[in-house]
Amino acid sequence: MSAKQIYFIGIAGIGMSALAQHAIQLGFEVSGYDRNVNDQTALLKGMGAKITQELSDFSVLNTLAADSIVVRTSAVPTEHLHCQQALKLKLRLIKRAQLLAEFLIPFKTIAIAGTHGKTSTSSFLAHFLKSSPLRFSAFLGGVSSEFGTNYFNRGDDFAVVEADEYDRSFLTLSPECSVITNVEVDHLDCYVDLNDLEETFLQFQQQTRSNCIVHDSLSAAFSGLRYGLTEQADYRITPMQSTTHLDSYQLKTPKGNYEIKLNTVGLHNALNAVAAFAAAAQFCDEAQLISAFETLPQIQRRFNVVVQEKERLYLDDYAHHPSELKALHDFARALASGRKLTLVFQPHLFSRTIQLKSDFISALDLFDRLIILPIYGAREQPNSAINSKQLVSELGQKAILCSKQEVLGCLKQEELQVLITAGAGDIAELVEPIKQWMTDECLV
Repeated sequence: MSAKQIYFIGIAGIGMSALAQHAIQLGFEVSGYDRNVNDQTALLKGMGAKITQELSDFSVLNTLAADSIVVRTSAVPTEHLHCQQALKLKLRLIKRAQLLAEFLIPFKTIAIAGTHGKTSTSSFLAHFLKSSPLRFSAFLGGVSSEFGTNYFNRGDDFAVVEADEYDRSFLTLSPECSVITNVEVDHLDCYVDLNDLEETFLQFQQQTRSNCIVHDSLSAAFSGLRYGLTEQADYRITPMQSTTHLDSYQLKTPKGNYEIKLNTVGLHNALNAVAAFAAAAQFCDEAQLISAFETLPQIQRRFNVVVQEKERLYLDDYAHHPSELKALHDFARALASGRKLTLVFQPHLFSRTIQLKSDFISALDLFDRLIILPIYGAREQPNSAINSKQLVSELGQKAILCSKQEVLGCLKQEELQVLITAGAGDIAELVEPIKQWMTDECLV
């Protein structure tokens, strides 16, 4: 790559910021635009990146050399003002997936794909590899408590990456090894139907050079080593019924049998950890990895326990798909059996909400009390065919509609035992204010 400067449009995003950190490590001069200010922008500025929050500010963009690269996420259209300015300046404009593919050329890549579970699985994989002598870098879709960031660099022999199915971005990758956690209906703004989505995942699998680790719920069309709960699974876990919260398991692998203990709750977490272990075991001595199950990292906004007091529990999660909401419900029930679950949920994308509306209703109805925020449109324009009021109406008296600004006021009127916030939009901005309020309340 001849360029010395890279400009990121949407640099505060979790995926883009990891690439920006890697670019700085490689010696590139990094700059970019994002309307958001967060921990990622603060980190990057501390590393020397120049970042603007002003949509009309092209001052850095205009000074870039002719061979510079401008990178956009799939969620940023070419009509975006900074994209248009880059094209006007005749700079090379590429998607994030293309830059990632270029950065991965020196590495043997281990890619984690699936409709859900990518961030937890990739973070767990980085954790297992860190316990080995392998030299690797990790590009994560969330902040790992182990690294304190979404990027880790301990060499360029191997790379851990998330393979994003949105916009078929993962087809730019040809990994050495891959994991497919699941394939469920989503992103129907990019795919015709579930069959189209499955065919694209199969194409991704075919681009994997060696082993692919697949969940045993996937159809026989998906070849490779399987992990899960069934007898047919190559990496099979069996819950130890005598333990609390199912945190101990028997693990059977092609090479041996082990008893493993996890420091995290929930079967979904155990399965993600086993998928990560199976991928790591393709390159490491699996017996030396077993103890790492006991020190799995916590991932920001993935089943996070934010407040845990005698009378109140507050959990936060990224869940934005019906299956993820069901897993979140099961996690909360296991953690706080018999207690009332109050969910504050922000639907993400108009297209997803309308396409999976009945599934959302079923998943949301599992909770005892619901506070529903307006739909977070992200890259989409509002759709008059769907809104949060319709969800509330179908969920009956257990649900109320509340704006993001009114959430704290709504919560003060509730009898809270277990509070949960969930969604992939800007609901994350409520976590700290809610945490502060709940902590103050518990001190009174």
